[in-house]
Amino acid sequence: MPRRSDIDPAQIPAVLPFIMLLEPEDGRFRYRLVGSKIEEAYGIYCTGHYMDEVVAGDRRQVAQTTYMTVVETRRPVASRGSFITLKGKDLDVTRLLLPLSEDGESVTMILAAIDIPAFVDRENPALGLETVIKRDQVRLEVL
Repeated sequence: MPRRSDIDPAQIPAVLPFIMLLEPEDGRFRYRLVGSKIEEAYGIYCTGHYMDEVVAGDRRQVAQTTYMTVVETRRPVASRGSFITLKGKDLDVTRLLLPLSEDGESVTMILAAIDIPAFVDRENPALGLETVIKRDQVRLEVL
């Protein structure tokens, strides 16, 4: 597993709006950095907050399971989820989660890159807590 210091944000400026850094803390996950496009798409400000403080319902359980899979396996995880807003807007999101480690043994941070399709919903631009997961539509794959 690479260290956090092995990643130079200056070398990937085009993807920074789609990047998250999460820090595991006793079974919880703190968002250390959340890219602007991610926060815009979900409609919630996450940086500095714990996941369970800002993610609700079914999405919280899916996020917890996904992040714990990275921590427990110490391997990259690919995730694809189909979501539908309460207004009926479909949204497919693909994530790549990469474990980072300062000691080479335990996951001390997760680097996540998220592919969010472009969408325009002027009536409800903030998907956030109004997004629900389609049943059986989230798939994880340990790489």
